[in-house]
Amino acid sequence: MDHLEIQEYLLDFQKRALPELAERRLAYGLEKERILYLNFEDPRLVDVHFKEIRDIIKIHWQLYPASISKKCIIFFDEPQMIDNWEIAIRP
Repeated sequence: MDHLEIQEYLLDFQKRALPELAERRLAYGLEKERILYLNFEDPRLVDVHFKEIRDIIKIHWQLYPASISKKCIIFFDEPQMIDNWEIAIRP
């Protein structure tokens, strides 16, 4: 796993605007830095092994240290692309 490539992927997500949300009664106040979105079809993540998913989370924390002390929301898109991905998310 190329750490610089992973950092680039994480930073690219933070630079993009979030999609428009449907109006709901529920209000949220979540900083974008607390969101970790992993699309395993992205070429930069294609070679990631399930054991490296936690390393990616640590890279996110290095880029956004304030997110360490807060709950992060992690989205996995196309997790089936990673064999045994469910092992990486167990506490």
